[in-house]
Amino acid sequence: MRKNEFARLLAGSALALIVAAPIYAAAATPEQIETVTQQPSAAPAATPPSTGNVGIRDTFATPPAALDVQVADKLRAVITSGQFDKRIDRAPEREAMAAFYAARNYAPLWTADGQLDARAKSVIAQMGNAAADGLDPADYQVPAFGAATGAEALADADITLSYSALTYARHLATGRIAPNRVLAEVDYGDHTPAPADILRKIADAADTGAVLESFNPPRRGFQALKAKLAALRAGSAQGSQVMHDEPVSKPGVKNARVPRTLAANNGPTRGQEIDRVLANMERWRWLPRDLGRTYVMVNVPDFSLRVVHDHQEQWHTKIVAGKPQTPTPLLSAPMDNVLVNPSWHVPQSIIKNELMPRYGRDPNIFARMGLQVKRQPDGTLSVTQPPGAGNALGRIKFNFPNKFSVYLHDTPDKRLFANDKRAFSHGCMRVENPTKFGEVLLHLAMNGPTPDSQQLSALFGREERSFKLTDRPTVHLTYQTAFVDDSGKLQLREDIYGFDERIRTILHSDERRIADMTPSQDAKREQPSAQVNQDILRRVERGQAPNASEFFDNLPSEPPRSEPKRALGRARPQPVAAGYRPEIPQSPPPRPFLAIFGR
Repeated sequence: MRKNEFARLLAGSALALIVAAPIYAAAATPEQIETVTQQPSAAPAATPPSTGNVGIRDTFATPPAALDVQVADKLRAVITSGQFDKRIDRAPEREAMAAFYAARNYAPLWTADGQLDARAKSVIAQMGNAAADGLDPADYQVPAFGAATGAEALADADITLSYSALTYARHLATGRIAPNRVLAEVDYGDHTPAPADILRKIADAADTGAVLESFNPPRRGFQALKAKLAALRAGSAQGSQVMHDEPVSKPGVKNARVPRTLAANNGPTRGQEIDRVLANMERWRWLPRDLGRTYVMVNVPDFSLRVVHDHQEQWHTKIVAGKPQTPTPLLSAPMDNVLVNPSWHVPQSIIKNELMPRYGRDPNIFARMGLQVKRQPDGTLSVTQPPGAGNALGRIKFNFPNKFSVYLHDTPDKRLFANDKRAFSHGCMRVENPTKFGEVLLHLAMNGPTPDSQQLSALFGREERSFKLTDRPTVHLTYQTAFVDDSGKLQLREDIYGFDERIRTILHSDERRIADMTPSQDAKREQPSAQVNQDILRRVERGQAPNASEFFDNLPSEPPRSEPKRALGRARPQPVAAGYRPEIPQSPPPRPFLAIFGR
């Protein structure tokens, strides 16, 4: 009996052990289980150090989530401190970056969970291919994220890449060089993209490389040059054509000047062609992105004008542009009106620099040319040439108000249009067929019936007639020494003002470092010229030139209301300053005013 009880007790204990074992195992901690069951194992294979811009997480022992927090803390510390002003020298970018990072609680833009993200890789690749855009990849610093050894280094790299992306986008949109470093008389307006918008687009885009590419000029002229640049560098481009104006033999005509097209083997080298293309891509970036639905595109070195509507050329003609000494400025401005039978209000620069000195030798110059003269309240002179057949502006003037006081206009002398190179004016542009130009513009820019060229000619007389444009077309005065024609051939024109060479010099000198910064106005540089002009005025008024006091004493305070005197016929040629070369070589000239001043 006792033996059976002992057996039952022993069996019950064994059963209890069987039931309790899994309960104990379930209650045990993982550490306890691992301690009990872990077996010795081989050491993990060593991970090679990361290189380049990937594998950042391998550099750190900190868990990814904690690392992002640490980077954000470092970004906050840098951006909210005084050292950020030293890191980012341009105020617009600095302010935009500070606001952008603050809005995202200083989370890094280019890394996530300790890894370089897709947007960063895309931006880095796009900037690395900057040469295809006519820019230099060396100008856009790319930090070595893979070499970062801590949160501070990652924060520094994030700031660096953000600033490089902003700089690259700005250069794509507005140019590597501030236009005022190349020439003084330029005004295309400010179309710099807002840094805050750039950062927002980058942060929201699925393809950040495409976002950067979108800042390039969207026009076909720029895109054609970009494609030609790639072909030139690959050695697959066709030879360019260079237009020359040279005296050549022409049957029946002595010393005729006709255009000649020379093949590339007689022209510039491939390297020179590349430099010209790069300079013109740069100047395309200066232009506004939106040229307008209807616009007038003047190409000064090509001495041509095109009217474009809905991306299609409607009409083109020849122009005469400014001499190298008095270049046509580069600008964009809306055309306000077309004026038939215009008066010419002589610019102060011509009054001071040309009329005044010549008056000292020829006191009758104003009367002989039928010019109306009066003194302004500030002591300067106002000189006006009334409408007429001999007016320097011809019969039609196309006004697009601008700070350089230039415009498009007719001319009473058409002979200069026979030349291939037509740099003869003081800066304004003469149009070969102005009545047809007026017909095309009025049709595109006004509502209702508009006059054609014959009807405009019928209005010629001595009474001004103005046509106000309701849909104002924009006039773009450009300097395209390299462009791709409709057949895909690269066309080159003479660098008459030296702007190509100036751009090349900037990009290959120490000025390159600050090339995208607009230079400050140099008042001292302008002071001597202004002083000379005032000295001329005082000298003539004091009577130091023949009969000067009599002329100025009789100046009317208001312009005469009666019919102005007509020119007294052709006078005997007067002596001129040494080195002066009239624009029209024939003597005596058919238009005295144009012969002397060549407006």
